[in-house]
Amino acid sequence: MFADEDMHRHAAENFAQADALLFGRVTYEMMEKGWRPFALTGARPDWMEPWMESFARTIDAAKKYVVSSTLDRVDLQPGFVDTRMAGGEFWRASPPKAARQIAVAIRGRKQHLYVTRRWRLVAWLMKVVPDALYSRL
Repeated sequence: MFADEDMHRHAAENFAQADALLFGRVTYEMMEKGWRPFALTGARPDWMEPWMESFARTIDAAKKYVVSSTLDRVDLQPGFVDTRMAGGEFWRASPPKAARQIAVAIRGRKQHLYVTRRWRLVAWLMKVVPDALYSRL
């Protein structure tokens, strides 16, 4: 099967609707080589067709989970670092504060990190509140 324009468009539409993407390590690393350079620089590599840009932006923006017992690095993408989306100073972290928290977590070999740490409360509430209650909110 050839990954043509229609397949990229269809995949981007599906990825945009997903809450998160789940990859195995090998698939993630293969896919990352295709979209990460464009996402980081905005410069399209020579091999990338113009119609692939939307796919690259969509997959880069998506929340991703990678399942692996051998992956030796983690791509941290903190969400509420001095952005308007956070909705108030209480929920935001300055870039230096976020960097300090990330460094401490890496040194401590933590598996999960919430920037700022007060987001742990939100995560805990999401675990304990039944799904039926979420659907009513």
